[in-house]
Amino acid sequence: MLFRLVPLAALTVCGLALLGGLPMCAAGSTGNVTGYVVDTKGVAIASAGVSSVTKSASTGSTGQYTLSGLPTGTQTMKATAAFFTTSSVTVNILSSKTVKAPNIVLTAYYGSISGVITDASTLKPLAHAVVAIGGTTLKATSDTNGHYAFAKAPVGSDTLTASAAGYQSASTTVSVANGSSVTVNFTVRPAIATGPGSTILWNGSSSYLLGANYAWYNYGTDFGTGDWGKYTDWTAVGNGFAALNSQGARVVRYWVFADGRYSPEFNSDGTVSGLDGSVLSDVDHILQIAANTNTYLVLTVIDGSIWSNASFSGSVQMGGHSALITSAVAQQTFLDNALKPLLQHIAASSYKNRVLGYDIVNEPEANMSGYWGGTNLQASQVQTFVKNCATYIHTYGSGSYATVGSATPYYVSTWKNLGLDFYQLHYYPWMDFNNGAGSGLPTYASLGLDKPCIVGEFPTADADYTLGSTNPLSAQWYLDSAYGKGYAGSLGWSFAVGDSATNWASFQPVFSNWSSTHSSFIGPK
Repeated sequence: MLFRLVPLAALTVCGLALLGGLPMCAAGSTGNVTGYVVDTKGVAIASAGVSSVTKSASTGSTGQYTLSGLPTGTQTMKATAAFFTTSSVTVNILSSKTVKAPNIVLTAYYGSISGVITDASTLKPLAHAVVAIGGTTLKATSDTNGHYAFAKAPVGSDTLTASAAGYQSASTTVSVANGSSVTVNFTVRPAIATGPGSTILWNGSSSYLLGANYAWYNYGTDFGTGDWGKYTDWTAVGNGFAALNSQGARVVRYWVFADGRYSPEFNSDGTVSGLDGSVLSDVDHILQIAANTNTYLVLTVIDGSIWSNASFSGSVQMGGHSALITSAVAQQTFLDNALKPLLQHIAASSYKNRVLGYDIVNEPEANMSGYWGGTNLQASQVQTFVKNCATYIHTYGSGSYATVGSATPYYVSTWKNLGLDFYQLHYYPWMDFNNGAGSGLPTYASLGLDKPCIVGEFPTADADYTLGSTNPLSAQWYLDSAYGKGYAGSLGWSFAVGDSATNWASFQPVFSNWSSTHSSFIGPK
């Protein structure tokens, strides 16, 4: 008997051929398939995608799908749906027939996310905030209690972002496991005005920040202990704050670690081991004082001199910690073992709202190559440090702002795009050079900044103290110019520092009068 070979193409199209006879179907014929997509409990899954090699469709409200014009033979139907695993079934398609496929069963694959969104200034729940899951179209809106929820959230790691009108957006990474329930709370900070200066939003209202640099009782030794002993008189500091408040100051800039002479604790390799046992109790003192005197703090974390060459007085080292900039390892230990504990301790305090902002570093340019001398730290290295500190402040600082005390108006733009919430520049008459008295303080608008800027230091000495004097460099001129040129605040140097730039006693009457006559917009209230 002779056997007739069936072409392979016929086997492929029809799926089956008889040796010695004709194929069971003709090449090129098609059929249809219908079926359902359900979950493990048999409940229909709507809007699931079902596909073969050549066709695709979506299920309706009953979970049913139909694919038409499929080549005859064995075909695989694959189903996918949001929040379910992918599954498939195999179907034999018959020519000109509609075949019913077995149910495609999908297993649920999702977790849930919920939390509360809080206003960082008022500490109250925030309604109508929108939380979005990155890489998806999923959004949830907070209710009157600030609560939001995603009953179904994709498994894996995604970025979760909370936003609301009048507030800065806040983002975090969330990891969701199958079947898990994850809680993610947000504390969002009010948006800061970005027009030409004049105010900063805090405690739910926009204010011009008026005040003074205290700036320390004893430089570098107010927080922590060391071999020189402990002699900060917190009662005297409290009396000073009370005097400032009675004189019209609303904001006080106060320095914490300075050049590192007392704290944080450093290892021999330049890394930071932590804070000594008295640092946080000293922090409690300054918070209590701020609360008692209705004062708001800008805490200067470190002075740029911490990066200068080391000098010693007995066993006390001053400066010599440039590794905080040049070593990623040392910098991380500072962030984790010094800055983070400071931020978390204040965030846990009932007086946390008294810390309006953290001044990451005072006049960093003094140790940056190409600026005004000092060590050869590269600007990019210091910018990385500032950016990392700002991230920690926003993560652990309970809504407080981040800034940097730039040494001059000429340098302040160095700190753009690093996550700061407002800028700060210092102005002294030497910055006029030979261009006329007062010329070294430009308008805010001319600086091209994207956030408000305050004059964080200006001298209170060597001025004309006549009330109402408009002469350049008079006491009145400093206050009028900072406000009139579009800045968002001014802090005089200084209340307690006994240096050549300080004469608060003479400056104070003009300051108090200015505060009184401008009380409608100075603050925070």
